[in-house]
Amino acid sequence: MAGVWPARASAEVRVFWHSLRALLSHWRRHPVQFFSVLTGLWLATSLLTGVQALNSQARDSYAKASQLIGGAPQASLATA
Repeated sequence: MAGVWPARASAEVRVFWHSLRALLSHWRRHPVQFFSVLTGLWLATSLLTGVQALNSQARDSYAKASQLIGGAPQASLATA
């Protein structure tokens, strides 16, 4: 067997797999860093999801307020 990679594997695929193997071997020796990366990704994803939900709610609220202000006139009572 001449090598691990087939002859027709592209250079990009080989670079990706070598990089992945290097990361995995590093994280095997430093598991705290691995869990720190996972925790950071988890927190960032949670924050992004929360911000998107909040922005969506704000857009809906602004659209309702705009419709209320710029829409058809509301019935009102007038005193004589």
